[in-house]
Amino acid sequence: MWTAVRTRREYRSAVHREALSRPRQRCYLQCGLVMCGRCGTLMSSMAKGTGPAYQCNRRGRNDDQKCARSVRAETLEDFVVDAAVELLGKLRVDGRLASSNLSESVTEELEDDQRQLGELNEMWTAKEIPTAEYRKMRKEITDRIAKAQRKVVVRPMVLLDGLTGAGARAAWDADDMSNERRNAVLRFLFSGIVMDEPKKFGRYMDWDRIGIEQNPL
Repeated sequence: MWTAVRTRREYRSAVHREALSRPRQRCYLQCGLVMCGRCGTLMSSMAKGTGPAYQCNRRGRNDDQKCARSVRAETLEDFVVDAAVELLGKLRVDGRLASSNLSESVTEELEDDQRQLGELNEMWTAKEIPTAEYRKMRKEITDRIAKAQRKVVVRPMVLLDGLTGAGARAAWDADDMSNERRNAVLRFLFSGIVMDEPKKFGRYMDWDRIGIEQNPL
């Protein structure tokens, strides 16, 4: 057993040294939050020739749904972080659990989508519609359901421990604040960051194209 443990420790040490030797990848703070306002799909993080960016996931399509909408990561992240820190500075935390509550109209829409999905499955099983049409319609419905369900999550207030009030900025910038926690806090505060088409082009950012959807707190 002693020999096995020693061999395992040596292996883990070698793996750790190898990991440290690799180039450190950039952390994209808003992964899973940035959405394309045109397509309604998430925008993925990527390194472009102009630097790190978020770009629509439909960039690889070759039909009329192709979308190359993108935004520079640093610019967007600085803007959203400023909004998050400002909001954190206004919050008071009591340690209880909080959950996002959908409005009555959205709840009814979600229930209707679930019903439509069931009817669609029955139609496809009975061979009343072709598979290609079934897949297209099913994706549209499941995308709407997923978007609504992202707002129905139980979010522990302990996540904000030490991050609220007047010291929000200092706490956010602290060395012991991990990027994983920063991403979790942004997901706690915001349900989505929607990127619309810019109305102004050139050297400066069109800030009006950024829409931040805040979770109920």
